[in-house]
Amino acid sequence: MPKLIETLEQFKAASHEAYALLNGSDPAAAIRFAEECLPGTGQDVNVLQLQAAMLTDGGHAVGRRDQVERGAQLWRQLASGDRPQMKYKLANAELALYQLSVQETGLCLGWTTDGDHMRTARSLFDEVGRDSSVSKPLRLRALTNAGNTYDIVGRYMDALHRYDLALSLDPSFGMALGNRGLALGYSARFMRQHKPVVVREAAQYLDAALANRESVEAEGG
Repeated sequence: MPKLIETLEQFKAASHEAYALLNGSDPAAAIRFAEECLPGTGQDVNVLQLQAAMLTDGGHAVGRRDQVERGAQLWRQLASGDRPQMKYKLANAELALYQLSVQETGLCLGWTTDGDHMRTARSLFDEVGRDSSVSKPLRLRALTNAGNTYDIVGRYMDALHRYDLALSLDPSFGMALGNRGLALGYSARFMRQHKPVVVREAAQYLDAALANRESVEAEGG
């Protein structure tokens, strides 16, 4: 049944309900709910964001590429102009499309057919993360996610550089600390006689992330 969103309070209530469905392991219902929301005067952008978020996250959760693509299209519409938050969301959608392709076809074919989605995500994350006019929390998430796009394809040095950029903004940022530790651990096998030193450094960063558990949970669950 269509739900008319006419005020900010109604939008906040609808968002709460949609995310409750999404986080309650019913992403299909979250998508249906969001798509039934109709924007009243002044609520067009808010409702589009809610629909884009549910299509992206919900579609990814259930492996529906078509839904993630629809979400990405909405984020592209919302990201027009100088909107760093929307660009960040679009980057997440582009990354989700690449990840679904890899899940469906394997790493080699996924990279061959949908590597452009990965590269677009990486470029957007970098753009947002390096923009000094953007809020620090968003820059931290963007730089860390940019590092993740390198880490998942084995480009550990590039990943470490992005994690270092994030940590230069906030040395206590838990996700960058933990992911830096993981990247060091993965790369240690290539370090020959330096492997023990790299492994010790990896452990130090992972310990630092675990010591800042609240930061990790706030960003990564």
